Amino acid sequence: GDDRGALDFAYGVIRNNLTTARVRIIVGHNHPHKTAVENLARENRDVSVLVDPSNIADLLLETDLFITAGGTMSLEACALGTPTVLINIAENQYANAMALHRRSAAVNLGPLTEADEQALVTCLNRLKDPAQRRQLSRNARGVVNGQGARKVADAVEHAMQEDPRLIP
Repeated sequence: GDDRGALDFAYGVIRNNLTTARVRIIVGHNHPHKTAVENLARENRDVSVLVDPSNIADLLLETDLFITAGGTMSLEACALGTPTVLINIAENQYANAMALHRRSAAVNLGPLTEADEQALVTCLNRLKDPAQRRQLSRNARGVVNGQGARKVADAVEHAMQEDPRLIP
């Protein structure tokens, strides 16, 4: 989908402040600026672009720091213990991002419309410290345990046992 400029913002901050960082950009096949992002990677040896990777969990597991929006991907990153910085691109992400931030499971920078370059720089500098990333990772795994589907299935099964009329 359309990241509404979050990619440009985050990459610009990284490029200007973390010159030794290796950056992996993940976009969907229909990303409106996919070609421009792919060109960016061709021009910068420390940037790689992956389009619709099938192994997203593996990629997150080998990522030192993940910058994403506050939606579903943030929960996947937390379940895997990937240290995550959130930049919200849609209003429906705010509550989730704030909940993860309050539990120190992710760092929420707030809405993209209010994005503050210095706040991201400060956050990235703090998270250069492996101990800080490890703590964020531990907190994230403690909040999202990856058992959501099982919990929903158990609740449905329990409801069906309580009220047989729910059985199709």
